[in-house]
Amino acid sequence: MSGPEPQAQTRALLAWPIAGLVLAIGITTTMDATGLSMFSALALTPLLGLLWLLQRFTRAQVGLVWGQARDYGLAILYPILVLGLVLLIAWLAGATASGTRSPTPSLARAP
Repeated sequence: MSGPEPQAQTRALLAWPIAGLVLAIGITTTMDATGLSMFSALALTPLLGLLWLLQRFTRAQVGLVWGQARDYGLAILYPILVLGLVLLIAWLAGATASGTRSPTPSLARAP
């Protein structure tokens, strides 16, 4: 035999992803159980960095590369167009306030 068995190679390749999954579930579950659910996703950032370092991936392998300028322009343009279209529809339907008090009741509490 010239090298390790295919099953052993597969097990070695899956060791880090499985360890990361178990750690991520353990970390977020513990933080949720201790009342820190608002911040539980933040603890995954150091785990990401640690696994990236241990696996010796490049930035490109992780997906941290610059995209094309066209894609960034589309990402900015899309929400502007969608929100503009929604605003236009609301304006045409007469559902916008025209400088006077809005007909909908205020959400503020009365004293």
